[in-house]
Amino acid sequence: MMTTAVAVIALLPVLSSTGKGADIMVPMAIPMFGGMVIQVMTVFVVPLFQAMWREGEVIRKNKVAAQTLNNQL
Repeated sequence: MMTTAVAVIALLPVLSSTGKGADIMVPMAIPMFGGMVIQVMTVFVVPLFQAMWREGEVIRKNKVAAQTLNNQL
């Protein structure tokens, strides 16, 4: 996470530069910046979806257990 954050922060001056060599550096920095932003999103989004999926499984198992208990009574 820290490596990705440093890369994103380091690419900001390159993306906003207008000096000598900017016409070569900016097109190279755009895909790198996009990739790092996607990496940051992945670090947060994937665990969130996994937690939601596992919580859904637990809720479904509890519903089945409750229905089974009600049917036995």
